[in-house]
Amino acid sequence: MKERQLRIELAELNESALILEPDYYDEACVGFAERHPGNWVAVYDVDELINATCTEEEMTYEEAVEYVDFNILGAWLGDCTPIYLQKRCPEHV
Repeated sequence: MKERQLRIELAELNESALILEPDYYDEACVGFAERHPGNWVAVYDVDELINATCTEEEMTYEEAVEYVDFNILGAWLGDCTPIYLQKRCPEHV
């Protein structure tokens, strides 16, 4: 249910906002942020993206970190690109 609700709420805020696929990344969404007035985007927890990748793609932690870093965090798709929250200093991860 959370996944569907997330997508509905974000579409109401900004129908152009990007949501990560596959949908198992929905659990990593911690909320929304306004990139600039009226441009709401999804906010994802980086640690949760890595955990979901480990679990769903059966990768090691190191493989998942590399995958998320290159394929998700490194992708800029314009003003509707999600924001990624890193709760800890990357040097201490």
